[in-house]
Amino acid sequence: SMQVLVRMEYHMEDKMSVLRGLQTQRNDIAAKLKRIEEKRSSVSAEVYEKVRKEYAEKLKSLDDELSGHIDLLSEEVERLKSQEERIVQTKKETKFKLEEFELRYSIGEYDEGSFKRAKRETRKLRVFLGRVMRDIKRKCQVPDDCLADLLTVSERIFNQKRNDKNKVYSVHAPEVEC
Repeated sequence: SMQVLVRMEYHMEDKMSVLRGLQTQRNDIAAKLKRIEEKRSSVSAEVYEKVRKEYAEKLKSLDDELSGHIDLLSEEVERLKSQEERIVQTKKETKFKLEEFELRYSIGEYDEGSFKRAKRETRKLRVFLGRVMRDIKRKCQVPDDCLADLLTVSERIFNQKRNDKNKVYSVHAPEVEC
């Protein structure tokens, strides 16, 4: 089942690279349309209309093709959201365990090796969370409100330090204070 997930992710990445290519083409055509508008006064009305119409049709064609992939984008956003939620939950649980472990270490219950292993695991989770956040930002440059809120909370969790005030203790209710 892990191989199936990896194959699905590669397949999704291939589709996303196609969409990025379409978006690049769209941005290029939109920029050319803007330049055509800027040059309007330097050419005859017939030439202007012919070239503008041609590029407007290309833009509409690309927009139609991109709109046909909205379900793919929604699916990718949902996948990334669920992945981020799992990671944030795991980080929260690990942070709690580390805090407990630090207390137990401070009272002499654990030895130095156990303490170092726990800190190393926390660092791994931070690195993993950072990678996922960067991956989400790269793949979804204009997130919807829900994903943007999750990214904001994730960034707060990722950047918070042990002695910080106003820490995030709960992803689903980040305003909760202890």
